[in-house]
Amino acid sequence: LAIAGSSTSYGGFVAKFSSGGSTVWNKTWGNTTVGGDVSSMKTTSDNGYIITGTTNDFGGGNDAYIAKLATDGSLTWSKTWGGAGSDSGISVAAAGDGGYVIGGNTASFGTGGDTFIAKFSGAGALSWDRVWGGASSDSLFGIAVDSDQNVLIQGQGYSFGRGGDKGAFVAKFDS
Repeated sequence: LAIAGSSTSYGGFVAKFSSGGSTVWNKTWGNTTVGGDVSSMKTTSDNGYIITGTTNDFGGGNDAYIAKLATDGSLTWSKTWGGAGSDSGISVAAAGDGGYVIGGNTASFGTGGDTFIAKFSGAGALSWDRVWGGASSDSLFGIAVDSDQNVLIQGQGYSFGRGGDKGAFVAKFDS
């Protein structure tokens, strides 16, 4: 069992527990001043972990990040995504080619309140990214990859609601 999240004491964390409930390992990063959180975590095909969240540890405001952890919790690689505005990683999914996709929200690109998706190789190289949304504020809540490697996102926003109301959206992108 592994859990991830954030704490007011030290920022982001990932912890692994034995079947008896004992701590096997725990990893933390960031701090309450600099920040860092984990919004989403999945187990990888090699029994490691892939995580996404938000950090401002690297300057330039909040950025989304993706990190690959080995089975023992050691960092294999990490990357950030973002610009001058506030950007946050919300959800992560494995792609069938050994890579990963993250989805989140961006104030750096688009209309300043859009969603983004970014595809990374298994080694952490950015393969492609897309910004999506309408004229108003939109927020991503989840991301998935289907059997044809298409990326699916879901969320809510004001761009697609009826009469200016907030509405839900689902979108599909070719890989």
